[in-house]
Amino acid sequence: MKLFQSHLAAAVLIAASFALGGHALAAPGKGTPPSKDAPAKPAKSPPSPNMMFYIAKGAPDSCGRGCDTWIAAEGQIDGSTAGRMRRFLAQHKDKSLPIYFFSPGGNVDQSLQMGKLLRARNATARVGRTLVKACETDKQFDKACLKLKQAGGVLDSDLAVRGSICASACSYAFLGATTREVSPEVVFGVHSGKIFLRFSGPVAPPAEVRAAFLRRSRDRSDLAIASYMLNMGVSPDLYELAKTIKFESMHAVTREELYRFKVDQRDFIDLSWKFENRSQRRFAFKLAIERNEAKNTFRKVQWSAFCLTSERFLLEFRRETDGAALLAPRLTLAGLGPTPLEFVSRPTGAAVGQEVWYLSMSKTLFQSFIDKGEAEFLLTALGDNSRPLRRAVKLSALGLSQAMTQVNEACPAAAPNKGAPPAAEARPEANILDLPI
Repeated sequence: MKLFQSHLAAAVLIAASFALGGHALAAPGKGTPPSKDAPAKPAKSPPSPNMMFYIAKGAPDSCGRGCDTWIAAEGQIDGSTAGRMRRFLAQHKDKSLPIYFFSPGGNVDQSLQMGKLLRARNATARVGRTLVKACETDKQFDKACLKLKQAGGVLDSDLAVRGSICASACSYAFLGATTREVSPEVVFGVHSGKIFLRFSGPVAPPAEVRAAFLRRSRDRSDLAIASYMLNMGVSPDLYELAKTIKFESMHAVTREELYRFKVDQRDFIDLSWKFENRSQRRFAFKLAIERNEAKNTFRKVQWSAFCLTSERFLLEFRRETDGAALLAPRLTLAGLGPTPLEFVSRPTGAAVGQEVWYLSMSKTLFQSFIDKGEAEFLLTALGDNSRPLRRAVKLSALGLSQAMTQVNEACPAAAPNKGAPPAAEARPEANILDLPI
C-alpha cells in the first residue's frame, strides 16, 4: 500500500529585496573590491504591481540623441509576464524602440522567456523609470494611473534614470537584449534565488523526498540560467556571483563587473549635460566614466562649460589621474572648424589626484558644438616605452543647450577686448568629480 500520494512541482522566484522589504545592498561578492562609484541604494517603495508594458513618448532626445519614444516595462515579473510581453511586442512591431526596465524582479522562469523574446527582436534594453505626465510622480502605481497605462495608447512621459532599478529576475530578462546599456546612475542588482515547492494530494511527502526534489530542482535551475547566459553572450560567472548573495539581500553590480561579465562592455559611458550653480558661479557640466584598458578599471571624467562673456566660452576637462606617465600629452576637440581646437593644461591648482585642461572658444564655435550635437575629443601622447597613444571619444552635446540657457542668464557682456581668453589664474573652476554617478 502506498504510504502517500502526492504531486510535487517547483517554482523559482527571484524577488528584489528593494521592493519586498527594502533590505540593504549586500557587500560585493568574493574577489570584488568595493566600488566608490557604485550607485546609491534606491529609496524604499511599496510592492509594485505585476509588470505591464506601454509606449511612452517624451521630449526630443529624452531617450538618447534622436530618440523620443520608448517601451516602458515596469512592475513585478509574475507567472504570466512573458505571455503579456509576447502579445505586446506582436502588436508593436517597431524594433527600433528601446525598452526601459524598472522592476524589482520576480519569477525567473518568466524572465528567461522574456530575455529570449528580446533577443528575437534584436532589442536595445536600458534601465529607467517612466513617469506618465497625466499621473502625479508619487501616484504612478495608483489604480487610475495603472488603468491609463493598460489602455494601450501612447502616453506623454518623462524618463527618470537616476536611482532606477532592474534587479533579480529583471536582470536576467535584461540580459536577453542584443544591445545592453546600464547607466552609471542606476542599480543593476543580483542575488540568489529561492525555490518554492508546491504539492497536491491527501498526504504531504516526507521531508527527505522534498529535500531530494528540491536539490534536483536547484540543479536544473542552475543549469538553465547558466546556459541562458552563455547563449546571450554573458559570462556565467555573473550567476556564480549572484549565488553568493543571500536572497534577503542584494548586490549592485559594479561597472568593472558589468564589463567583466560582458553585460555592458562600453569603454566610455557619458551622461547628458546638466546645469549647476556653485558659489554663485553658473556652469553646465557632464560626467562620464572611461575604462583604463591597462588596469581594467574605470574612472570618472568631467567636462564643464562656462560663459566668460556673451562672446566667449570656456570648456574645462577634468579627470582623476591613474598614475600612468604620459609624455607630451595633447588634448584636442575636432569637427567644429577647419582645424582641431587645442586644450591648455593647468599644471597647478588642480585638486590632488586630478588633472585639468582648458579650451577657450568663441561663441560661434561653441554654438557649432551645440548645433552639431557632438565633437571628437582626442588625446594623443607617448605612453610606456614611448609608444604612441591615441584615445578618441565622441563628446555629446545632449542637454547642453538647455543647461546653457540657465548659464547665460548671468553671462556678462563682452569686454572691449572681447575674444581674448582670460589669464590662467583667473579661469573659473568646477570640481564636481565628487558627485556620485
